[in-house]
Amino acid sequence: MASVDCNSEQSASADISSDGHIPHVKSSFGFTVYYEMSDNASDKLSEVIVINDKSNERLDFLEECLTKRKLDLSQGDFAESLLKEAEKIFEHGDDTSILEGLDGTNIEKSEEMGATICQYFLKGKCRFGDTCFNVHDKLSTEDTIEDESTNTFENKTNNIKNKLQKPKTNIVESEKSRKKPPMKTATDVINRIQWDEKLNPEHFTVGYLDRFLGIVENSFNSFDWEDVTSVDPTILAIPKHRIQYFKYCDEIVWDKNKRLDCVFGSTGSGMTIVDVIENSQQKQETSSDTQNVNS
Repeated sequence: MASVDCNSEQSASADISSDGHIPHVKSSFGFTVYYEMSDNASDKLSEVIVINDKSNERLDFLEECLTKRKLDLSQGDFAESLLKEAEKIFEHGDDTSILEGLDGTNIEKSEEMGATICQYFLKGKCRFGDTCFNVHDKLSTEDTIEDESTNTFENKTNNIKNKLQKPKTNIVESEKSRKKPPMKTATDVINRIQWDEKLNPEHFTVGYLDRFLGIVENSFNSFDWEDVTSVDPTILAIPKHRIQYFKYCDEIVWDKNKRLDCVFGSTGSGMTIVDVIENSQQKQETSSDTQNVNS
């Protein structure tokens, strides 16, 4: 197979394509590789020509890359190996900048091994694995080429995420620690006094805010606890938000302004209305005993 002059490239490509005696392999990518062995040595590739099946034009970059490759012609199925090498170059390209970055010692090492170092393996992107015809050798840690732009972007992204997440976590924790527990409402207290069988409504007093008189106290049973809008004007009824405190006997057990809740213990007082009643009874018993002793 003679060398092809650039001025007669298309006609020569047509002649080569029509010559069925020239060794060749066809690729599924739409090109055909024509090759010729050297007459001087059986393990040397004399010439390679790659032709586009549709346009009948030569693919110079594939020819140049295959010529630079040190392929083992002594192996059994050389045509298949040549085709695989050509398809890898056609799909991935031939980035020679990887080899330019290696020093002389490493290049000599790769030449001694009889094959080109796989630049995609050095990048961690070779998808052929053990079947790759190029050398998969990490040579030295200094020669390993990383995708700096990707790593830098990923590192910066992770650092930004960490910086944003840490303060956010601290803020949430500090807000939780400073947040006060929810306090039971006046409506909750009214419902318990009305429906808890252990409580006697007659023992409770309600302190509420009058628009003209200020704080006014009345017994619990003197109020109508239905909806204010549905109650007759002659009946004592107040909006729930005007209630300031509740008393059990003479002791305040719920105070809105002081956030005191000894009815449910919702604000962390450690006491409930049951405890208040027991303490009140003990005081009464103690005082009665003292009076009996004095008498």
